[in-house]
Amino acid sequence: MIGPSLISRYMAGRFLRAWVLLLVGFALLYLAIDFMEKLNSFTNAKMGPGRILLFFAAQLPKIFGLMAPVAALVIYLLYYVISSLGWSLGMMGSLSPAASVWGANILLSALGLFLLKRVNRHVPVDPAEFMRRLLARRARPRNP
Repeated sequence: MIGPSLISRYMAGRFLRAWVLLLVGFALLYLAIDFMEKLNSFTNAKMGPGRILLFFAAQLPKIFGLMAPVAALVIYLLYYVISSLGWSLGMMGSLSPAASVWGANILLSALGLFLLKRVNRHVPVDPAEFMRRLLARRARPRNP
């Protein structure tokens, strides 16, 4: 057979989907921060909304150029670490083969759904507070 296999096309599609979503998220974050920094300049210059939108639209190629490698690296590292952990646990027999293969996909999907739910309820996600609560639970003594 000439060309990529079905598995290769599937994995490339999964990676590209996550990469595009992360890239758009980083670009929107960049635009929001940039907009808040330049808001006074725009109001002092009495620029209309059309000019402001045109200004940010002209910056999109630069933003995507800056954020594309970051998005790819974040996705690759996160997926690789979780997949490697699942593979190792599967090889040791601590985890079933199905769970070791699907573990990364299930875990990252659950994380994505959790974050999406938090965003829809407008609840900020504070990683430091999450870690404090997690460590506080582990530090509590357990009653036998």
